[in-house]
Amino acid sequence: MNQRVLRLSLITLFILLSFFKPLQATGKPDITRHEAQSLGGALNMQIEWQSPNPVVLLKLSIGNLQKEIKIDAYDNKRNRDGYAGEVNFTLNLEGSPNEPFPYVIQLEDELRIKSDLVRGKVKISSSQPGVVFQPQLPSMQIQIQQNISQPGVQPGLQPSDLPGVVSNALSGVLPGGQQGGTLIVIIAPLIVAGSGAMWRVEGGSWKNSGESVSDLPVGIHTIEFQEVGTWIKPESQKVMVEGGQTVTINGIYNNR
Repeated sequence: MNQRVLRLSLITLFILLSFFKPLQATGKPDITRHEAQSLGGALNMQIEWQSPNPVVLLKLSIGNLQKEIKIDAYDNKRNRDGYAGEVNFTLNLEGSPNEPFPYVIQLEDELRIKSDLVRGKVKISSSQPGVVFQPQLPSMQIQIQQNISQPGVQPGLQPSDLPGVVSNALSGVLPGGQQGGTLIVIIAPLIVAGSGAMWRVEGGSWKNSGESVSDLPVGIHTIEFQEVGTWIKPESQKVMVEGGQTVTINGIYNNR
């Protein structure tokens, strides 16, 4: 009788153990996709992973820059192999590189298990289709009087008579001699920008990621973003524009 009870107890224990898996699985995180792009001194990165346990930390190395980025719990989605996730972020760089440059990334899960080091190169997107970079001209106006007697300038000559001069104000100079500013918006993640996400300034024409709006009056301007599929668009942003300056901001879409 005792042996039968013992046998039944062992069988019951085995069944219970088979139903309860360990709280943490073995293995290390695996970076399944990574992409980086630089535009106007701003670096946008997109990283995807598959991990037995939730990922909590991203380590990034670019030259002398060492950055640790915390991963939120909702960025890890449970699946049959553990947890899949992705993160998108934007960093401001010193200067504007004009050639691809290397980076190194590594993930760490909640058990402090690290992934392999993964290397890549940042793409430079300084000249996207439709983007026109115009040099900023000094704030000045051309005033030509009828009694000018300088060599090569005839009395009575008007500004419109000079080659390439349409009015008495140079390009980039607003009426009254005040120089306008330029605004560039970078949309992230890259998959959203590639899907047609756009932005505009105060009801103006829609612009693609990386395009610019120039000759903006000095002051505060409002930027709004377009709806794209199931993505949550960024809130409208207010940006201060200075005369003769280029301002670059980021608009980051999130998954629902």
